[in-house]
Amino acid sequence: GWGITDKYSGYESSFSAHVNHGSVPYAKNMSSTMTWTNALPIVRLDSLAISYWTWIYTEEGVDNCFLEVSADSMTWAIADTMTGMLPDFSLRRVDLIPFLSSEDEKLWFRFRFVSDAQNEFIGVLLDDIRIHAVQGNGIPSHVDEEISAPRGWALLQKYPNPFNPATTIRYNIVK
Repeated sequence: GWGITDKYSGYESSFSAHVNHGSVPYAKNMSSTMTWTNALPIVRLDSLAISYWTWIYTEEGVDNCFLEVSADSMTWAIADTMTGMLPDFSLRRVDLIPFLSSEDEKLWFRFRFVSDAQNEFIGVLLDDIRIHAVQGNGIPSHVDEEISAPRGWALLQKYPNPFNPATTIRYNIVK
């Protein structure tokens, strides 16, 4: 099932989480889960979201990777579905508040990959999984720092070369 691998680089690192621990193609009739076992405390949150970078190469609409959430770690709701083919990493951000009730105190999440008995492809890679939470009213009462223009920037190497159907251009901004 899921595992961390260096066979396929992540978005910003040389490691990524892969549905089949870096082995390709993924298995037929696969059902693999990567679950965060530590629940997130969610009492008095104004906003809660998860973001992650993903690269997908699966059979469109048949082999799927789901982001699922649960308030009790037993009953899971699908918050996001990934399927098909994306030529490069793309950022996904999912608002988790719609999946919570006012009685919920904790939240679990997992990624679940399911394939059928037909075609096999590379699978799904995940990187830079982050939780974004705002507690209270989410509006600062005052701002201590002055907002200013960036002090510098750097344009990094494009990836892959411009002869591909999609090219990613990365940059850094120094504040």
